[in-house]
Amino acid sequence: MLKPVRISYLIRRAQLLVYTSLADCLRKYRLTPMQYMMLNLSRRGSEMSSADFARRFAVAPQSANEMIAVLQRKHLIIRKVASENRKILRISLTSEGARLLQKCDRQVDRMESRLFAALSRADMAILRSALTMLIEGEDREEGAEIRPVGN
Repeated sequence: MLKPVRISYLIRRAQLLVYTSLADCLRKYRLTPMQYMMLNLSRRGSEMSSADFARRFAVAPQSANEMIAVLQRKHLIIRKVASENRKILRISLTSEGARLLQKCDRQVDRMESRLFAALSRADMAILRSALTMLIEGEDREEGAEIRPVGN
């Protein structure tokens, strides 16, 4: 009797499909999927530090700083000294960044509609819930307070 395909394999295949599709639809805006996700998080109202981004995306602090520097050079984000600690720089979206993010969101919405067309609204709700539970469960194990990326 054949064993069912491993869920980890299916998640990895889906991740590659989503990442490639996201990269394709963001290319004309000269953004990478990671830069888009950073901009997306920056609009959520809670200004994050580069250390927060590094933890959220599981990258080295230096890598997060390099990505942030690129977005800053493009005038899409700004860094401000945190009121609670002058050593911390908080990241916020600029108005130019917000405008670009809206354009990207429209493209990503179309891409997701196409990519997930085989799934019903109920299927999408179940998928979103299951993935959120998976992420939050792992975050609890690691002692992190991380909310899912995206809308």
